[in-house]
Amino acid sequence: LNAEIASQPPEAPGGLVKNTLRARLRSLEGELAGLQEALRRLNQSAELNASQRELWLSISNDAAADAWKQGIGMATDGFGKFTIDRLNQGIKDVDNDLAEAVTELSGETDPGRRERLHSAIKLLEGQKSSLESAVTTVGRARQGETAFSEGANAVDWSSTSPHKLEQVAQVALGAAQTTLSDPGVQKALSLSPALSDAAQVGKSMVGSGYDIVAETVSIKQLKALNAGSDSYLAAVKNVQEQMKSTVSRIKTIQSELGEAEASQ
Repeated sequence: LNAEIASQPPEAPGGLVKNTLRARLRSLEGELAGLQEALRRLNQSAELNASQRELWLSISNDAAADAWKQGIGMATDGFGKFTIDRLNQGIKDVDNDLAEAVTELSGETDPGRRERLHSAIKLLEGQKSSLESAVTTVGRARQGETAFSEGANAVDWSSTSPHKLEQVAQVALGAAQTTLSDPGVQKALSLSPALSDAAQVGKSMVGSGYDIVAETVSIKQLKALNAGSDSYLAAVKNVQEQMKSTVSRIKTIQSELGEAEASQ
């Protein structure tokens, strides 16, 4: 602007200076109106997006809350029930083997063969004892896990902070891992290939349950970020900064225009 004024010849009438200032003022006022319209459109877009977002969030909230319960249940009570079922099946298998060994022993007369059958029966009885002990251990843990699962399910996913949800999930994972790492349980689950496979499935259930829960926590965190979209806030800030600069320049020109008119 100063360059425009300075470019005028010394003999230029004051009216020319004022006309230049007024033209610049109109240009800035037009720019301000455009920025105000841009801000209005941003707000309108945000309102529309918010309306669509509310519907999506309502659906996703229900799904995430259900996934939360499923994940917690899988990592606690579901894991416990599965493990007990497999251990009880192991006991039934041992009982069948014991019954066969006892029947065979009753009709065996060979001393060597009878001795081997006695050893086999003793081994099977030991395995059964280990399995029954593991069932008791997992059963006790499952009672606590069931109570925990019920308590965790009572947590309102939509109103609980991501940090609190993460804490609850860590407790669930810790309880299941403690049960799996119990020496008696580990010993029982290593007695046969089927039980070893069950142990792997149990670990997978705990891991998958925790992964599901972790995903719901991530959804919760993304929701919090989405509530104040960075891109929207950045756009609003940019327009507001431009508006501030334009208003400042308008005031400067108005002041210069006032001075020009006062000098006439």
